[in-house]
Amino acid sequence: MSPHGAVPSELAVCEPILAVHLLGKPVASGVELGVLAEQTAGMSAAETRFVCDRAAMNALRRVFPSSTDAIVDPASVLIGQTDFDEALAKDPRSAKASGALPPPS
Repeated sequence: MSPHGAVPSELAVCEPILAVHLLGKPVASGVELGVLAEQTAGMSAAETRFVCDRAAMNALRRVFPSSTDAIVDPASVLIGQTDFDEALAKDPRSAKASGALPPPS
C-alpha cells in the first residue's frame, strides 16, 4: 500500500489514465507520474482529466499574470508539481477529507 492509501492495482490503472490526459501537455521534468498516480488514486478518469486540465490552467496563470504587458515564450510554460498540488487541493473530495467542508447533513 502506498502512503496515500492506494493499492498497487489502483496505481497500475491510474498511471496510464494520467499519461493519456497529460499527452501533449508540457509537464516539468520534476513531476513524477507515480506520485501523481498515488494522489489521484480512487478518482474517475473524468476527475483525473479535470485535475490535469486545472493544473495546466494554474501553470498558465502563473506564467501569464492577468495584468502584464510582457511577452512570454509559450514554450516556457511547464506544468509543475505545485500546479498539480493546487489543482488537487481544489478537488471537492480532498476538501471534504481534510475537514475543510462540513459533512453532509
